Amino acid sequence: SVRSRIGLAGYRRLDVLDVSPGAFGAGSSLAALTFGRDDNDYFRATGLEVTVAPPEVRRQWYDLRLFAERQQAVEAGTNGSIRRLLDSDFAFRPNIAADSADQLGALLRLRASAGLNPRAPRVAGELRLLGETGDFAFFRPAATLRATTPLGKRLSLLLEGAGGTGIGEVPLQRHFQLGGAASLRGYDAASLRGDSYARGTAELGIGVPFARLAVFSDVGWAGPRDGFSRARPLKSVGAGITLLDGVFRFDVARGIDAGQWRAHL
Repeated sequence: SVRSRIGLAGYRRLDVLDVSPGAFGAGSSLAALTFGRDDNDYFRATGLEVTVAPPEVRRQWYDLRLFAERQQAVEAGTNGSIRRLLDSDFAFRPNIAADSADQLGALLRLRASAGLNPRAPRVAGELRLLGETGDFAFFRPAATLRATTPLGKRLSLLLEGAGGTGIGEVPLQRHFQLGGAASLRGYDAASLRGDSYARGTAELGIGVPFARLAVFSDVGWAGPRDGFSRARPLKSVGAGITLLDGVFRFDVARGIDAGQWRAHL
């Protein structure tokens, strides 16, 4: 039987800081079109890669990517949005000025989960190990753990924690950043940025998996690795509506430290 899928590719594409699970998805595109807001930052990657993963019919518990690439800065190419139609002075926030670098690297992602029934406890986690050498040499481990459990027929509790750190000289495009719908609601994208980060979410849901109301709180910090002991994390609270067990979601959150309300789609 086939034990793994192996791919070889050449590419020239936009890449994204990896604490951005919604990048290039429908939700991210819709938020950019309506609110004129993109929670992600990008850089240009040109190179060759070899990928290894289990066959598609098997559990995707790991994937490995080996690559050689040139990383370069890229500027935003549009300001078009519905928000700009209402406010001609509005423009997308600037993209990061990525460091130019020629890199050799490897990324290994390991996944584990337990529980499939939404009416029973479920746990899932992912470990990401990234190492690169070239103009910048560094190792960057990161992990995410997510747990949900029902609290009766209509209530459920979600807890999520994530963190990572960079060891060595980490270029700007490999920094972590927090802010926005995927990481720290109630704050603008990239409100915090650094070679290390930690964040957490607690959420109480009311309803059924198809349609649910939720109240939540996010907390997070990102910055230099040696600054963790004196970190002052940002916090937020909010409420939202989620459909199809989280496929579609609309949240309104207030950043406790910034004192502003923000909508996230």
